[in-house]
Amino acid sequence: MFQRYTRLSDASLNHPRLCALVCCGGNLMAASWHTPLSREPFRYGIAVRAQNDTHHLLSTIGHCSLNFLDISEYETIDYTGSVHARDECKSEACGLVAPTCDANANPVFASALSAFGCRVRDILEMGDHTLFVCDVAEIFVNENTALMPTLFMGHGRYATLGEERLIVPRG
Repeated sequence: MFQRYTRLSDASLNHPRLCALVCCGGNLMAASWHTPLSREPFRYGIAVRAQNDTHHLLSTIGHCSLNFLDISEYETIDYTGSVHARDECKSEACGLVAPTCDANANPVFASALSAFGCRVRDILEMGDHTLFVCDVAEIFVNENTALMPTLFMGHGRYATLGEERLIVPRG
């Protein structure tokens, strides 16, 4: 029933991860290795490989926006995760519309369900990825979208939520 692996790179992982676009210095990078770290103060972690242009930008510029895009943008997410900024300008090629920006002029896209304006607080080496610990200074919530977040399933596969469940508090 289960196949056992000892290395993540060998496994055909069926592990849904919320997709986001890290926007830093005009560069876009698809990210699925990110997580909330603290509620108060609100801190968020973004894991980036050292060879990515975004790693250098986050290290030097020290801020970014993190856009959580609707499932309709899965091809854009896939594209920004597979093309390097040194090869072409991803933001122009994607055609994403940014009606607003965070306080550091990083884009907040119209197709985002929500977005965070982040400032890098700490940089931690974690093996083949670096964890950028960010203070979230701004939270943008798009009131005009349905809840259809993009989930990365691994190996170029994307999904979204099927049905929302609401748990009513007891008592």
